[in-house]
Amino acid sequence: MKMKTLAMTAALAALACSAAQAQTAASSFQGFSLGLNAGMISSTTEITSGTDVVDGLGHTSAVGSLQGAYSWAAGDRGVLSVGATYNLNDVDGGELRTTAGVRTALYKARDAYSVYFEPGYLLTDKTLAFATLGYEAATARAEDGAGVVVKQDIQGAGYGFGLRTMLDKNLYVQVAVKQVYYDSERFAGDTADFKTRATLGSVGVGYKF
Repeated sequence: MKMKTLAMTAALAALACSAAQAQTAASSFQGFSLGLNAGMISSTTEITSGTDVVDGLGHTSAVGSLQGAYSWAAGDRGVLSVGATYNLNDVDGGELRTTAGVRTALYKARDAYSVYFEPGYLLTDKTLAFATLGYEAATARAEDGAGVVVKQDIQGAGYGFGLRTMLDKNLYVQVAVKQVYYDSERFAGDTADFKTRATLGSVGVGYKF
């Protein structure tokens, strides 16, 4: 009887220890964090206006961004986060050319940012797999050959996924991929709408407070 009681006690202790470790693993991602990301973004802008078309397919830019987030442990292995990102540089959006190949305007996206929700699940005690769904916004900028610039705010939605690994209790590294779809907009004075989408791949480092 005593042996059976000891065995049951040991088993319960092992289960309690395992649950505590899992909770501790999820809790290690909990809190406020700041990160710096670097990556490549490929943008496509679609527009047709008379004899002009946008050559936007596959325009690629290097991009850096700041990221801030707050995360909560959700059960033993889940992590929920809300956050925001801000691009540190302009992104190429395509070139407006005539059918004869003459460039008439150059498109860029400036001051791009996102606000997102991020559910995640621990693959190991140190590595989190996550998905993101967010609101995306930027300022589209078009400059013609004479240096005349027009601007238009654009907004849309983005989704993606990635992996984040804690190197110690504060430092982390991550890799992520995101697809962004902006709504159709029109520059003031134009007669045609334009629509931009982008694919972003990035790596980052961060600090959890």
